[in-house]
Amino acid sequence: MRTAATNATTNASTASTSTHATRKHSSTSGLVRLYSIIRDRNKVGVSPHVLAELRDAMKDVTLEELGIEHSRPRGGMTYLHMYEDEHVSMGIFCLPAQSRIPLHNHPGMSVVSKVLYGKLHVLSFDWAQSPVAERLATSVCDDVVGDVDDPAVLLPESGGNIHQFTALTDCAVLDLLSPPYSTQHGRDCTYYKIEKVLPDGHAILAEYEPPSSFCIQSEPYTGLQFEDGDTNTNNNNKEVSGDSTHTVTCCGDDDEDIQFS
Repeated sequence: MRTAATNATTNASTASTSTHATRKHSSTSGLVRLYSIIRDRNKVGVSPHVLAELRDAMKDVTLEELGIEHSRPRGGMTYLHMYEDEHVSMGIFCLPAQSRIPLHNHPGMSVVSKVLYGKLHVLSFDWAQSPVAERLATSVCDDVVGDVDDPAVLLPESGGNIHQFTALTDCAVLDLLSPPYSTQHGRDCTYYKIEKVLPDGHAILAEYEPPSSFCIQSEPYTGLQFEDGDTNTNNNNKEVSGDSTHTVTCCGDDDEDIQFS
């Protein structure tokens, strides 16, 4: 099984900092509200109430705040890392049409995600509570979602914790994980394939390694930055500014590690 790992390096340029400084945003904007909730790190991911707050704030996040456009996808899949600390990780997946992120899990994690533009087919499962089949999964979602749809909330054992994204058009997905993937804490990312579909709609899932053609490259995030008045978010390379690189390269079994955030 490959592990999920995240490495961030900060190298912001003066020009990038200047650009962010001149960008003005309302204190009631979706992304500002999202960052405000994240600042209260002891609450993120703990209660249904906080997850509802995150979902409601994510509804109002705009492409302008995130510094991306509908034409963003170029070539392969990319990930724009926005912020990470021990409690939460957030970023944007930009997927060109026909690309796919295979079925993968989020062990012990809650996820809030929102399609920012385009059309995305989502296939998701939860593990069935069955004493006869360890790999028996219950279908949760097999549908097309777009930017008009509300954010999805996945819980550790419900809501479709194991999911697959297939881009029907160029699209982007804002993704928030709480807590983040962590090999050290047993939160590895495992990939699956559907081994068998049963007559009752359940499926048997098998672990597998994605092909070498599966690769997600990192690109810099240039939108509104997270600001923390109490701590320096640049500590431990947790905040990534405009010209920074967040390594999130995901390739198949030709590589030693799959890094997925």
